[in-house]
Amino acid sequence: MSVDMAEVIHAYVVIHVCFNEIAMLYRTFYSKRNLSKWFEMHSSDLVAGSSTIKRRQVPVEGPVAFYAAKSNTQANLGINQPISFKTVVVNLGNGFHSGHSLFIAPRTGVYLFASTIMTNPTSPVEVHAAITVNGNTVARIYGHGDSGRHDQGAQTVLVKLNINDEVDVTNIDREHEDVYGGLYSSFSGVLLYDL
Repeated sequence: MSVDMAEVIHAYVVIHVCFNEIAMLYRTFYSKRNLSKWFEMHSSDLVAGSSTIKRRQVPVEGPVAFYAAKSNTQANLGINQPISFKTVVVNLGNGFHSGHSLFIAPRTGVYLFASTIMTNPTSPVEVHAAITVNGNTVARIYGHGDSGRHDQGAQTVLVKLNINDEVDVTNIDREHEDVYGGLYSSFSGVLLYDL
């Protein structure tokens, strides 16, 4: 059995990097002075049996950006029902959660979000939607198809988010609205800079 020196060096580097990352996490979150702060920040994440999305405990490093679109038409939306975007093309930083069509900010910073919504060409032909931050409307999107034709509404917003703030696109104002799929409706966002 021969030992390849390159494999040995690679294994050593991997172990060394992992050890340094674990040591950094320990110093950051589990030192005596930070333990109570960490526990205070994340105590809501420790509820047994919670069906909510797991919150981040460590801010993500690197770029944060996502782009998701609708493949299928979503029919008969209720008021305040999130619009689903299941086709995820990009999700750097893993802030977008396609199961809930919800973006959770992995870091505090200034973000740019955009959404385009296409109406159905047949009844109902209107769509009233909103980009929301923590359930509060920051921009409205409207589309009104006519004479068997689609229409698209779009919005772009610039917002300051804190870590774990939530952003989504929601149907508002009226029930029984449809959002057309076929990759014509989309939701995207990017972290422009950290604060």
